Amino acid sequence: MNGRETDATAVLTAQPDRNHASEVARPSQIFTCWRQLKAGQVVFDRIKELPCMVIRALGAHAIVVRPGGQPWEAQLRRLSPGTEYHCRQLDALARHGAYQRRGEKRPH
Repeated sequence: MNGRETDATAVLTAQPDRNHASEVARPSQIFTCWRQLKAGQVVFDRIKELPCMVIRALGAHAIVVRPGGQPWEAQLRRLSPGTEYHCRQLDALARHGAYQRRGEKRPH
């Protein structure tokens, strides 16, 4: 990680989202073995600060993806179990992407 990423992470963590602070409790549990993960499981990448879904895990790494996004490889120790809030975020992102692909306006 370069210095800019570290600075950006420090700024983001110093200004938590007060609207969801109680709802987005960051679990302290981390994964220590790939067998703890299964395909389709929602996890939170603490380095990128993004909820994502596991495609597969093997060894010390997991391949994760967000709806409509490019998969990336994450070390197990930087992933933690996703919360209900993270699941809702991914569902909303998937719905938004589907509306965009169809060229429809977003329902209110």
